[in-house]
Amino acid sequence: MCEDFVRFLAMVQIGFSERSGYTAIGTVCNVAARLCAEAKDGQLLLGQRVNVALKGSVATEQLGPLALKGLSQPVVAYNVPLAAIQPALRVIDGGSPQTI
Repeated sequence: MCEDFVRFLAMVQIGFSERSGYTAIGTVCNVAARLCAEAKDGQLLLGQRVNVALKGSVATEQLGPLALKGLSQPVVAYNVPLAAIQPALRVIDGGSPQTI
């Protein structure tokens, strides 16, 4: 399993002078979207690069390779286990995260 193909992302401006915006395109976005689609309710899935970047600061469980739509190679996925005792967070518009 090689995730070398998950390297490219482009930020581009779309639209015209009166109405424009920015979007991100590329394999990185595709992998993120496919992992989101693969996740069950309340589940958080990560790719291998994100898991490595966390450097153990968050507990993860390797799920193994997933064949995701639109990708020629399987992606090694990791689950972030959410303990029942872990407080849920929500962000109030314009405010800071609050425990609920």
